[in-house]
Amino acid sequence: MTDSLSATEVTALRELLDKQAIQDVMTRYARLIDRRDPQLSRTIFWEEGTDDHGLHKGSAEGFLASVLANPRGILTAYHNLGPASVEFVGGHQAKVESYFLYVCTREWNEGLALGTLTGRYRDLFEKRNGEWRVLHRTVVYDTSSLTPYEPAWKSFGMEKARHSAAAPDDPIYEASW
Repeated sequence: MTDSLSATEVTALRELLDKQAIQDVMTRYARLIDRRDPQLSRTIFWEEGTDDHGLHKGSAEGFLASVLANPRGILTAYHNLGPASVEFVGGHQAKVESYFLYVCTREWNEGLALGTLTGRYRDLFEKRNGEWRVLHRTVVYDTSSLTPYEPAWKSFGMEKARHSAAAPDDPIYEASW
C-alpha cells in the first residue's frame, strides 16, 4: 500500500482506537467484578474517580473495595456487556453508555438465590497520557429479579465440569490454555 491516509482517515482511525480502548476498560471492569480480581482495580477508574451504584455513592475506590470484600455473599457473577456507545467531548473526554446484564448466585434466606440486573453504565471517561479510564460513573437500572436457586449441574451432566470461581482459582487464570 503506497497511499497514505487522509486527515479524515487518520481522525477516524484515532476514534476507532479510542473506542476500542474504552471497550477494553469495560471488559476489564467486568472481569474485575465477576472474578473479584484485585489486580485490575487500578486500571478502571482514575484515582479521584467516583461511582454511584445506588447502594454506594462515593469514591470508585470505595466501591471496588466493597466488591472485593464481597459483603453480600455473591458466589458467582457474570456480566454481559453490550458495545459501548461513545460520544467524544473534546479530545480527552467521552460520554459512554454501556448496556449490561448481570447475573449472580448468592446466599439468601439460608439458601441460594439467582439474581439478575439489567441496566446501563453512564460513564464519563477521560484520557490521560494516552490511557482511557472512568472519571465518573452512574449506574442506571432497568430491571431486577431474585429467585430461589437450586443448581442443576447434575441434570445437565455437568457436575464434574469446570465452574467459575473468584481470582485466582477461576480456570481463566491457569497458566496453560
